[in-house]
Amino acid sequence: MRFGSRFIKLCAFVLVATIAKVAAADEDVYVDSSIASGWQDWSWSSTINYAATDIFSGSSGSSISVTSDAWAALSLYNPDTFKSYAGLKFDVAGAQPDISFQIQSVADSVDGPLIPLSSISKAVTSDSFTTLLIDFSNLPGSGSPLGDANWDRITVQAGANGATYHLDNIVLVEEIVVTPEFLSAEPLASNILAVTTKGTVDLTTVKVALNGSPVTVSNHTTYVPVDTPALSITYFTLASNFAPGTLTITAGTSAFNYTLPNVLYGSIVQAVSTPINPHIYGVNFPTSASYIEHLGVTISRWGGNAVTAYNPFGDFTNAGNDWYFENRNADDGNADDWIGWVHGAGSDSLVTIPALDWVSKDNTSYSYPKTVYPDQASYDPYKPDAGNGQFSNGSWVSPPDQSNVYTPWNTSLAQTWLKGLTNKPTIVTIDNEIEIASNTHQDMHPTPIDYDEELDRVVKFATAAKQAIPGVLVAAPSTCSWWYYWTSMVGWNDTAAHDNTDFLPWFLAQMKKQEASTGQRLLDYLDIHYYYQPDTSANDAAAKALRLRMTRSLWDKTYVDESWVGSNPQNHQWDPTTVQLVPRFKTLIDINYPGTKLSISEWSSTADSDITGGLVTADALGIYGQYGVDAATYWATPGEQAPVGLAYWLYRGYGTYFGSQTAQVNLANPDPDTWSIYAGSDKGKLTLVIINKNPDTPLSFDLSNVPTGKYFVRHFGGAAGVAKWQTTMTLTSNNFIVVAGYTAVFLKQHRLCSFQRCTIARSLPDRFVSRDLSAGASSLLQGDFSFIEITLGCGHISAPSRRFKAMKSKSAVKTLPCCGKLSSETFIQSPVTKSRTSGDVVGTAQVSTLPDSEMETTVAKASSYLFGGALLALAALVTYDRLPVILKEVTSRAEEAKTTIERKMPTTSAPTKPLTRAQVTEMYPEGTWQRTAYDDYVRVLLDEELIFPCIYATKGFKADNQVYVFIDSDDLSDPRHIRALADGLSDYLPKARSLGPNTSLVLLAKQNPNPRTVDEYQTLFWKLLDGCAKIDKKPWPADIPKTIDDAKWCFCFGGEPFFTVIQTPAHQQRRTRYAKGVTIVFQPKWIFDILFSSDAKRASALSKVRALLAKYDPIPVSPDLKNYGEPDSREFQQYFLMDENVPATTPYAKLSDSSELN
Repeated sequence: MRFGSRFIKLCAFVLVATIAKVAAADEDVYVDSSIASGWQDWSWSSTINYAATDIFSGSSGSSISVTSDAWAALSLYNPDTFKSYAGLKFDVAGAQPDISFQIQSVADSVDGPLIPLSSISKAVTSDSFTTLLIDFSNLPGSGSPLGDANWDRITVQAGANGATYHLDNIVLVEEIVVTPEFLSAEPLASNILAVTTKGTVDLTTVKVALNGSPVTVSNHTTYVPVDTPALSITYFTLASNFAPGTLTITAGTSAFNYTLPNVLYGSIVQAVSTPINPHIYGVNFPTSASYIEHLGVTISRWGGNAVTAYNPFGDFTNAGNDWYFENRNADDGNADDWIGWVHGAGSDSLVTIPALDWVSKDNTSYSYPKTVYPDQASYDPYKPDAGNGQFSNGSWVSPPDQSNVYTPWNTSLAQTWLKGLTNKPTIVTIDNEIEIASNTHQDMHPTPIDYDEELDRVVKFATAAKQAIPGVLVAAPSTCSWWYYWTSMVGWNDTAAHDNTDFLPWFLAQMKKQEASTGQRLLDYLDIHYYYQPDTSANDAAAKALRLRMTRSLWDKTYVDESWVGSNPQNHQWDPTTVQLVPRFKTLIDINYPGTKLSISEWSSTADSDITGGLVTADALGIYGQYGVDAATYWATPGEQAPVGLAYWLYRGYGTYFGSQTAQVNLANPDPDTWSIYAGSDKGKLTLVIINKNPDTPLSFDLSNVPTGKYFVRHFGGAAGVAKWQTTMTLTSNNFIVVAGYTAVFLKQHRLCSFQRCTIARSLPDRFVSRDLSAGASSLLQGDFSFIEITLGCGHISAPSRRFKAMKSKSAVKTLPCCGKLSSETFIQSPVTKSRTSGDVVGTAQVSTLPDSEMETTVAKASSYLFGGALLALAALVTYDRLPVILKEVTSRAEEAKTTIERKMPTTSAPTKPLTRAQVTEMYPEGTWQRTAYDDYVRVLLDEELIFPCIYATKGFKADNQVYVFIDSDDLSDPRHIRALADGLSDYLPKARSLGPNTSLVLLAKQNPNPRTVDEYQTLFWKLLDGCAKIDKKPWPADIPKTIDDAKWCFCFGGEPFFTVIQTPAHQQRRTRYAKGVTIVFQPKWIFDILFSSDAKRASALSKVRALLAKYDPIPVSPDLKNYGEPDSREFQQYFLMDENVPATTPYAKLSDSSELN
């Protein structure tokens, strides 16, 4: 039994803590002085006693005592796997030890996320045991499910300071009882209450009071994050805004109390801005294409210590001092392939070129065998002959012969590799931290590298790279840390030999001289690695506060670093006790090599699994944008559901962008130790990120120039916890915006309706108005009449009002910003003139000409519309002195026109580019028909009581493998809908494989209040398929017969075979085929070739589906439902199952051929 189908019981009325119910099928891992049969000890660098008697739980008489060195672990392995269990229950004792749990699969080479003990409990003591549970469907800290793998290993790893603790009664449990509970309730923004729950709770019990007075709840909406389905949050909209004082929330038997403080004052000035380089949102080694999309990764780095030894001609590498100097296969395979899929996922690439004299020769050799070096300090526990190359006193043994493990490497071989790449990197770095190679790769380069050698290697390999890949950008020298920014491994004698010039300033000056000498710039980016120096390893309250303060070292010229840097400077720089990293290096660049960009290709929060690590990351990303860093990649790969990953999601996830420009933030009393605010602009929409660094105290802000209105909101942290929380809300006030403690919030102006947006635009003063006319709204000045064109569409205001008088006959063209992407053209006609405006507007507006006396009643008859409901163009012939009257009248008529919009659509009925889950929830707020259709679809898939039989569809949704297309009626024969589906499939096919193994395109139709019959829907369904085939630009696959009543026939489009299923509101008995609105799922058939690759898998799948169908449908399973690939199967009969058990038919013998394209 897989995790997705484990039994989870919901107890509806008891509000107590989650408890594990130990059943007969539970599996013991440790009891009674030993690990259970079948389990093996795979621990490392730890002293372990399985029969400790100093403290134990229950009557066993013993426990496991563990003392682990830094990063060492107790690790237990079972080759039989334990993938069917619901959770891990254990007793633990210790002084809140710094340990993390991890479930792993050796068989599948998969690691689950690290789960810090502190995310499970903060009350573990050394004098007694605490019983704890890890729920595999709702992992502590992230709330994400463990996932589906052949789990076979349990690891308990110590942190940086090691750990001492006891464990007892370790059990894998088959069943978990989930008790309904209100987990948290926090204020958000101006009048939103965010309430997290578990299980089925009674939301009507939520009551709110502010300063003792009840506050009415006007509405609420519940959201379940896509990758943490065990979690949910409900956003309650309050009828009145927050204010200073006491906020009390009661929910069930729980109560939550907050003191809302007086406001902190600030203002946002969008007119003062600087560009944000999107490359600041990078990571090292993203895990997949979906990872890149979900977190919005813009640049991906192939880097780290191991790549110094990467051999591209065999894909071998060497871990160096990180792991016993052993050769191995490169962790991420072939660099060329890696660049290809990274680019295909939408990320640029930053690839490291080895620049020493050797690379790995194979995947098995190692440099320090025990047989040659018997007195080394430690050996690989999994390969006991491989040593660490050091004596117990830390000194190195004699260097080995490099040819034992390595093969020569030089610029010629580097060029051969780079020229042969099918996929070219965006940026290359010249090796990785080679200034410390005599430590990290002592076997390869035992002699410390000095200034001159490092410069020489950079120049030679940068030259080779530029010759091999014209136009490639070069970053160097990728220096490891603050100390080595200023000196080398040789030491101060090296600095003195270079006129006491610190290394990186010297390096920049030398690269400038190199360009002057050769005429070619070899260095495009000064690349550094930055790791905060303060010690936060204790991870207690003081360490967390320090962690949140230390981001000031990135920018603050007054912040004295709270580490050795602040007390023992070792460089020749100004203000040496302050780091001020970004301003400092921008100044050094300006002085020594102007035009060079700044990149930080390794940096870290110091606590990836702690909420403060996520807040530090959100803070740093804001700083990088505000202060103009050109590229940055996090080391190494943040967990997608972990705090650091959520910081990336906050700014860029799922195609939602913080923006391309910063906006100036003015603060009356800034306090960067406890909060930060960053503002930006994305296509004219204001964005904000607000970070509250206080552990549990909310903050309140009065932010002038922040417009009220609808906003898309994301947040993580606080009592709500670490999850991808998001909603759409109305900001009703900008003078009391609340952010809970330990929380990062993202707000982005929502896409407003035409009329509201244009009202705002008309009120803007001239200084916010563009000085240029837009391309699609050129002035129409002909004859005796004056024209004003009011374009209710996207764009900017043009022809500012102060220029009106200078224009001929007091005429003007004014373009007002709104929502939507405009296309095609508009024609404006009158008896006197015929003028054509091309570019940014759609449709035709007919205009009458009237004498001046009647101008105040002259308006355009609007017939221009954009898909989705945005009125685009209204035109009127007016004189300047009648402008206010006409604007008022036009707005009034526009409101009237809005009611007819869905009857006046252009050739397609909706955006035809398939939308991801996040894009759907952002684009379509609650209350829109699209969101209603989507929410109903999701509700069926995620129903835990009545499990939807198509488990692969549910898996695909949970894994975010699906995309969605919307049509505005259930008339599937409508040419607009046929075109929408065809365009959607065309866009979907090239990226389908990158979306995941359970991918599908889902077509959702607007719900019809008067549904058709089953027979009518069947006819319309086949007309839709036939229409798509008719306009398919690619020929029908040669191996698929065109006769529908053939066992090998299936629907094809774009050369790809599909399996498709339709649900309709007319199906009543066959509930699996019922939906409130027509829903059609298109799945590429290669999915089934993978899922059902054997007869056993096919039979197993059919058995599971039939069992679920028997519970789901009131009528027997349809005989048309056959095993996938059966010779007598007629696949078309499964597309549209009838509402009773009669054979499905089709009105077509074969579908139209694309040669009939009209």
